Amino acid sequence: MTIITIASIEVKEKRSVAITTEKRRLGFWQDQAAKLNLQIGGTYEVETTATEINGKTLVNIVKAKQIGHADAAATASHTSGSSGNGHSAKDEQIWVQGLLQAMIKAGKVEVDKQALWSATQMLRGLWRHTFGFDSVHQHLEAAE
Repeated sequence: MTIITIASIEVKEKRSVAITTEKRRLGFWQDQAAKLNLQIGGTYEVETTATEINGKTLVNIVKAKQIGHADAAATASHTSGSSGNGHSAKDEQIWVQGLLQAMIKAGKVEVDKQALWSATQMLRGLWRHTFGFDSVHQHLEAAE
């Protein structure tokens, strides 16, 4: 068993990939996604298997037990490229992906191109409005 914390998840049609905070790429089959219940920021004790395909070793998660959840500060410490407001593009990606994943699980967003695009754009706009720029300081400076 190995302990990992998930920084992001690349969802694909058959085999998705969980990327850890240590930049390890661990795959899992989509038909097992609900059983594994992996979430961005979650810390898990995982069991993996390795398979060699065309000279490339693929590591897949076969069992996962959540043992903790990373807070936003811990997750943000693994990102770079700050835009001057303390947030990076990676922070936005993690935030949008987490909410989008929760919305899909709750049945609030259909898994089709238009619905996913619309929900993603809405969440990105909400991020930019809330966290994406330092509007308070801009307004204060303008008032001086």
